[in-house]
Amino acid sequence: MLGYSFVPFGLERIGVWNRYANFQTVFVEGTPAFPTVSNKLLWNKKGLIVITNTHSRDLNSYIVPRPNVAAQVG
Repeated sequence: MLGYSFVPFGLERIGVWNRYANFQTVFVEGTPAFPTVSNKLLWNKKGLIVITNTHSRDLNSYIVPRPNVAAQVG
């Protein structure tokens, strides 16, 4: 299951829960390097995570091609 693990007004960890309820972080947002905080996550057809519905200062969406990497898609 795709989702977040976060502290309000802090870092948002994006990742996956396995069937044993263990969370594996794939990407962290809300950092100086990636200050965007999103409100919606999706899987695309290739099985990659799409980060979207970001705050009003950043209207882009991002794809996570591998852990700890996000690329702008528009």
